[in-house]
Amino acid sequence: MAHEIYYTSAPEGIRQGDRGFCTVAATPGIPRRLWDRLEALSGYRHHFDTSTRPGANPVCNAHWMLNVEGRDYHVLSRIFDAGLDYSQRTNALAHHLVLEPSELAPAGPVWMLTQGEVMLRRWDGRVGEITRPAALPRGDIGPGVCARWQALCGEAGWAGVVAQTIATSPWKPICLLFSPEHSILPLIGEVIALLPPPLRWQATFNTYFTSLPGAVTCQWRCCLAGTPAAANAIRVASSGLIIDLTRPGAMGAAPMSPWVTAARNGQIVPIPRPAPAAATTKGKLSRLVSRPRTATPGPTPPQPSEVKPFELAAETPAPPALPVQVPALAEAEPLGAAPPQPEVSWGAEMRKLRRRRLMAIYVVACLAIAAGVWLQVWASRSSSNRPLPPVTRPPAPLTIAPPGEVRSEPAIPVPTPPLRPPGVTAVTPAPVAVTPAPVPVPVITRPAPGPITLDSPLPPVGAGGGLRDVTRVLGIAADRFDDLEAVTSLSLRFPGKDRYFRFRSGDLDGVFAVSADGTRAAPGLLLEWRDSAGPATSTPIVSVMLDRAKPQLEFTWRTSVMLRRPQLVSLGYWVLQNSALVVNDAAGLRPQPIEFAPLPLKATSLLDPQFDAAWPTDLPVTEQLSLGKVSPAGWQGTAAADTAAPSPGKFPVQLLHMEKPLGETGVTARFTIRFSATGRLLESDLKQAIALATEAVAPADPQIRQAEEEMQKLRDTLAPGTKELEQRLADWKQAQARNATRPELGDLTPEQYREEIELVSKAIRERQAELERVLAPLAAKKQDTVSHRDACSQQLAAYAELKELELVVELPQGLRVGSVRLKRD
Repeated sequence: MAHEIYYTSAPEGIRQGDRGFCTVAATPGIPRRLWDRLEALSGYRHHFDTSTRPGANPVCNAHWMLNVEGRDYHVLSRIFDAGLDYSQRTNALAHHLVLEPSELAPAGPVWMLTQGEVMLRRWDGRVGEITRPAALPRGDIGPGVCARWQALCGEAGWAGVVAQTIATSPWKPICLLFSPEHSILPLIGEVIALLPPPLRWQATFNTYFTSLPGAVTCQWRCCLAGTPAAANAIRVASSGLIIDLTRPGAMGAAPMSPWVTAARNGQIVPIPRPAPAAATTKGKLSRLVSRPRTATPGPTPPQPSEVKPFELAAETPAPPALPVQVPALAEAEPLGAAPPQPEVSWGAEMRKLRRRRLMAIYVVACLAIAAGVWLQVWASRSSSNRPLPPVTRPPAPLTIAPPGEVRSEPAIPVPTPPLRPPGVTAVTPAPVAVTPAPVPVPVITRPAPGPITLDSPLPPVGAGGGLRDVTRVLGIAADRFDDLEAVTSLSLRFPGKDRYFRFRSGDLDGVFAVSADGTRAAPGLLLEWRDSAGPATSTPIVSVMLDRAKPQLEFTWRTSVMLRRPQLVSLGYWVLQNSALVVNDAAGLRPQPIEFAPLPLKATSLLDPQFDAAWPTDLPVTEQLSLGKVSPAGWQGTAAADTAAPSPGKFPVQLLHMEKPLGETGVTARFTIRFSATGRLLESDLKQAIALATEAVAPADPQIRQAEEEMQKLRDTLAPGTKELEQRLADWKQAQARNATRPELGDLTPEQYREEIELVSKAIRERQAELERVLAPLAAKKQDTVSHRDACSQQLAAYAELKELELVVELPQGLRVGSVRLKRD
């Protein structure tokens, strides 16, 4: 069963007490060491600003080989920009999937990464166990013409060069430089499709490479051009393969090989099958010798008919390997042996030659095994972060001479060439002495240390003890440091990562600066305040020291400043809370930041708030105290100062007008929050707004029914007279029609009929107008009541949807104090 974890920044993790960057989901039963190593793979470097260019940062798709406690694991990873986290800082989300051998799809790692149900695209925010509803997909793919390489490089054959390096030289690093507009994963997919299925999972890669943790193998590293990671990758791959997609015109044509031809034609280069025993011996020997051996001209014995020249299965260049010298057959005899007697037949000579070659192959195999073991140890210690340096010749064998005898190092002869067909002569050169090359010393590169996110905020200042300074202590586990013993200095990273922090509000106008604290031998710093009116004079606020023996951080607040200018101490506390301490080694190469946890406040009721904020220290009294908010969907807040009446204690009070437009009718749900962080005041009129809306909805229906009844009574009163006039009009129209066809004695003239009809019609219209005039006020009253009822009903629905509201308290210049969470009872 596959193991996997989700790693991101969240208020809480899957392990109790975790917050910030931590694991939020994992499969049950994952080994602890494997879990820790997967978290070490989760680093992500934002190249673009998330707020200005959302979605522009590259996605890191990777296939690693991870070694944990002597076991190798195939790991698929997808790490990408996740916007801002709960503390409004940049965030990233990492999904790591560890595969069992039975779960490796023949199509390769790129195919599995592109399957929609395999890797996580977005986290739903749920913390807990990961359970897959179905097994991982399995499939296979065939090769194709490398069209993307053709489009980007102008030559599809470069895909074959990369595939050949992966298949024949898995220890050789590959560096690919790209621009943000390039899509890298499809390029890697075309290369892996060229490989035979048994070699596809040998390809390790990272589409957005920034660093390499320990005990991890990643051969193909794709870096953004111009970044520090790219410069380091180019240095590492100086003896390997470097491809620059930002300069496609400078690459030229790829060197011809079966792999290049396969990339152009869309074919798989077959793995050569082993030849028969005799041919295999000759073929291996011909590939292992470092130089061809020529023979002196002379008669050539007849070639037996059963011996055939060796042919390679494919014209594939041999993989770069450590050159191995094989002793010549002419010196394979032991010292003091009699000179060899000439064989009577050519077959006997060939058998003797084959025995010597088998002995040479045995020696070469032993040397190759020893070299392989040494390479494996070196690769595991250096985490595959540095390439193997090219070795031109192995050191000569060590010969121990008996006492009193001096021996020189024997020259290493040139190995014997493979069998040649009849008619080809050979020349035996003189032995060539080889100077042994120095054994390279592997360099182990450790990953950059991650930040330490503390579980608690900065310790409170509290009150002084007479004339003594106030000291507060915050303990930190030693295993959270990258190298505690190597820490030699302590520095401070202000908000905005500047060297100074300027603050201007009310009567406070100046900058905070940091200087080294030379009063103690331990690493420490001193936070000082410099007024703009007198920048040459500084006021020490607090000194911070790292006690490596315990270990703990000690914050010593100056009592003199607390008595003379308490606002500076309060302001200094909130500056430290929003900054990050940085521990540094002597060379300054491995800085590790220490960040304080945000200040948590208990939740209070949204309908009837009873606010009692337990601030660690007082807030500086300023008129520019601002109030941010995190609102539910549709609600908008406008902050303003309360000018109606001062609050108790004359503390500054902020008003937050919350509104939500309800459709196109112009109806708006609204309520107001009065808040004072300094005076610990929080009031909300949401309960009153709900009560007013409820009181308006309750009597609306009876009022509507009463208006309808009154309107019906008026209609009933005027209806009889209107019906009588309508009957008279019908009689006159009937008499007019009869007179036009059959006139009778006593009939009126046509003009008189028209006049009578017009008089009756006018009377009917007047009665209808009178009815409408009487009904209009009642109809308007009814419509107003219906509209008011509907508006209040919509407001009540909006209030019912408002379940939670979070207020963020900030000082000027973005110094965050904390957040107040209001919940619906």
